[in-house]
Formats: sequence, structure tokens, C-alpha cells
Amino acid sequence: MHHRIILALAFLVLMSSSLAAAETVVQIHPPSKAVTFNPDTPKAAQSSPRASALTGELAGAKVEAPSTFYIVPHFLVDTLDPGGDTTLLGIRNEHNTAQDVSIQYLPTDSLSSLTTQTRNLDPKEVWTINLRDALSGQAADVDGFIRGWARVLSNDPTSVDYFQATPSDAFAFGELPIDIDAGEFCEMYKVRFLIGGGFSGGTVITFMLDLPLGGNSTIDPPSVTGTVYDENGNMINNFSIWTDDFSFQLNASALVNAGTNFGSLDIRFENIDNGFSGGAASVSHDASGIFSVGLKGFCLDAPAI
Repeated sequence: MHHRIILALAFLVLMSSSLAAAETVVQIHPPSKAVTFNPDTPKAAQSSPRASALTGELAGAKVEAPSTFYIVPHFLVDTLDPGGDTTLLGIRNEHNTAQDVSIQYLPTDSLSSLTTQTRNLDPKEVWTINLRDALSGQAADVDGFIRGWARVLSNDPTSVDYFQATPSDAFAFGELPIDIDAGEFCEMYKVRFLIGGGFSGGTVITFMLDLPLGGNSTIDPPSVTGTVYDENGNMINNFSIWTDDFSFQLNASALVNAGTNFGSLDIRFENIDNGFSGGAASVSHDASGIFSVGLKGFCLDAPAI
């Protein structure tokens, strides 16, 4: 089933975008109109029949259940501080016989694996991985961090969770990965943001794209667009994001006009117009090292038929 990951198609489309700007560009716009789509039209009817770069054509209910294909949308490992940030994975074999499970670790802007781990798991066995160990020796960014995303693949169902932890600060938050078999890539996502008040550390939004459309805001189309609302439902501003990355993170303050501290964002993944499967969004709300909460966003697509 994993052969549906059509790497060549993804690279051809990616190469057609600008090769000069490997970055993420954000623009905030006046609230002229909301980013919307027809909620009564099923996602399958809105998408072209072109195959997805990461998923192929997917349908089905979006539920938390054991699966064979997960995406961890972002990992972060501090290579300079042994007690600094790291990502922890837990994988449990839910099948009644032993099976091989593989983890592919990928850079933020590529479908080529940095490295792959494989292990044979007995029934109900849990495999725990500290990415500080799994990615030891891999090249880091200039700030000393290794960033990327991961695929967890198996022939029969597993369950997966992950933590982003800072051991030296006794600080962590946990989340469930994106279940690709359940069709958790969507056209539209909604997340909340908390900037200030008790959440003085703000909200970080993690974006995972089926395919980025390019990082040059002059010649490439935006990969993500969205609308910001305050808690009363008033439209505050629109935003557009250009990126070369499959996986990236932004502080919500980069997307929200100053002065609005609490509210929500409607996010649209623009690759859906090219026949790909959209993306996913999640958030971490940070109270400056006191506590943190990680949450998946809500898919706003109508059910596929």
C-alpha cells in the first residue's frame, strides 16, 4: 500500500516552483473576505482525480484508531544541549502477530529520507525512540537544531504517539500523529490561538502539506491561505503563506494583526486545486515553560463520498 506514495510526481511539481527561494514567506492582508469553500460539497467532489504526492486518493472516517501509515508533522532535536529539545516516539503493534515497523525521518523540505529505522515488534510490544539518538550524526541547521518530519509505516495496524520534550526544563507536550489511512489530510483546518494572558509563550502552529507550491511570493502561488477571527467571531485579517517546506512551524503572532490575543484561524491548503490532498494543522499553546498543551486542529471538510 505504501507504493501509493508517488515520489517522482511530487518532485516534478516541486521543481516547477521557484528553486531560488528556500524559505517560508507570510503576508497579512486586510479582512476583505473570509477564506471559505462549499461545506456541503464532499471533499472528493472538490478535488481533481490527480494522485496525491504522499497519500494517493483517500476516503473514510477521520477517527483515532490504529493505522498503518502515520505522519509525525514536525520533530525538533537540539544537538548542542543534551538536556534541550528532543522528540520522543512511541509505537505499539496492535496486530496479533509480529510485524516489521519502519520510521522514515525526512528534512522539512524534501521527500528523501535522512535515515530509516526498522524493527520487528511482537504483538502489543511498544517501541520507544528518542530522536536525539535516532538522528545522532545527522547535519543540523545553523542554530544547532535538526528539524524535519517522519513517516511511520507498517503492514498491519499500529498505534503511535509522540512528545516534544525539553528535559532540562522538565517541560513537554504530547500529541497524536496524522493518520493518513483515515484521510486526515484536508483542504480546510481550524485551530485556536492564545497570545498573551496565561499563555505568555503564545501559540505555535505546525503545518504539514501534501505538497508545497514554492517559497517565492513573486512568482509562486501561496501554499496556505487563511482568515483570522477574534473570539466574538469578528473577521480580523487574512493571511497568505508561501513555502518550499512540507513541514514548518509559525508563531500565531506572525499571522494575526497585533491587538487580537485570542481567537481562531480558518486555514486553507491551496494545493487541493492541483489535485493533491491538502494538509493538516496542529497547535501547541505555551505558558512560558510552566505548562504547554498540544492539540490537533479540526478538519472542516465535508465527508468524502
